[in-house]
Amino acid sequence: MKIYGIRCREVMACAGSWATVAEAEVEIENGEEVYVTAQEFDTLELTVSKQSLYAFLVGNAGEPADGFTEEYTAWKDAKASAYAEVFARLKKVMKMMGEC
Repeated sequence: MKIYGIRCREVMACAGSWATVAEAEVEIENGEEVYVTAQEFDTLELTVSKQSLYAFLVGNAGEPADGFTEEYTAWKDAKASAYAEVFARLKKVMKMMGEC
């Protein structure tokens, strides 16, 4: 498993409220790519999918057609995932937002 890139951004979720979205593009053992995403607004959502959720939430891409291969609502639950290390890195990146 190899992380090819991580991106993170705060986006306006609704008037006066901001959401933090972070995503890693990951190559898995068979050469396929998956997207590991963390988003925090009212709740936390951690997902793994074959299509970028970040592109939908932050950009203007259409909603991903495929569902999630993994989905969690707590960091501790994601610790059992094969992508636990990726989720941990996304958590660190999200914490860095606004620290400059």
